[in-house]
Amino acid sequence: MKRLLSLLPFIALLTACAAIPADEGLLPPMFDAPAPVQWQTVTVHRGDVISEIVLAPIISMETRDVLRFEQPDLEIEGVFVANGDEVRAGQILAELRYPEIVERVEEARRRAARLALELRQLDERHAFSLSAAEISGVPVDDSSYLDARENILRQIHFHSQEYAYLNAQNEARFVRAPGNGVVQNVMPFAEGLETSQASPTAPVNPIVAVLEDPARVFFRARHTTDYIQPGDRFDMTIVGRLLILETEVIDPAEYGIDDDQHIWFRLVGDEHILFDQGTVGRVVHVLEEVRDVVVVPSRALFRVGEREVIYVLEDGVRRMRFVETGVRGRDYTQILHGIELGDLVIL
Repeated sequence: MKRLLSLLPFIALLTACAAIPADEGLLPPMFDAPAPVQWQTVTVHRGDVISEIVLAPIISMETRDVLRFEQPDLEIEGVFVANGDEVRAGQILAELRYPEIVERVEEARRRAARLALELRQLDERHAFSLSAAEISGVPVDDSSYLDARENILRQIHFHSQEYAYLNAQNEARFVRAPGNGVVQNVMPFAEGLETSQASPTAPVNPIVAVLEDPARVFFRARHTTDYIQPGDRFDMTIVGRLLILETEVIDPAEYGIDDDQHIWFRLVGDEHILFDQGTVGRVVHVLEEVRDVVVVPSRALFRVGEREVIYVLEDGVRRMRFVETGVRGRDYTQILHGIELGDLVIL
């Protein structure tokens, strides 16, 4: 009897669970029927394909520079070039007489050398003291050394700024060629002539004008390709001008130019044409051309692994086709195998 009474709670629990109503089945969520995909397609047809490289070379040259002394009212030491002279970048073309600044620069140079010597001697004496202390075992009080060294370094810093200023003033005595070129319009020069006398209407007078040598007017395009080599010739259209020029690809190293990131063009012929800085040309190099072949838009091609594919529309269904391509142009690509004329290609 006791065993039966102990089972009553479990029987009651099972009865309660059986009385719980069963869940009704959930209805599936409501979705709209998907709209049909509207594919953008083109019909496979025959056409021409041109594979080309289009370059936009920009001019690389020095414009005509009118060079002036930066300091007025000083006697001109000399003008060292004449009209028609060829000059190199950095070459001194004219010079002012300014002995005071020359002496101050030399004095500053001597002062800098003396301070450098004092610092070196101080460091050597300190190194000797440290070596002796290591042998004797007696430590060195290097506070006086550190103070002296800091004092010398402060002087070196101050005088280096002074020297830089004086050196800039001294450099202003010279007129230098900004680049390789040909001298034009040299001012008349006589002994004792001062800058203000040479040009009464201006505080600083023009001394000489340098025009970049026409043989060193180049165009360069940022492009690397094995298809274009030095010696190749191209017609270059000058953008914004009704002008077509014959150009030749050069090896820039032969002209003293260290640049392997651009293709360089020089103008062919003796005619000198004035260009503005920023002038841009256009060169088209045709690599390969085929006509009346099966073509598709180049943007319709995709790569899957090592193969190229296009997608075509057949009976409203999008299907993938493996294709073999020929000449590839900017807009169209030749198809050798894989599709037929009239197929609808999906873009």
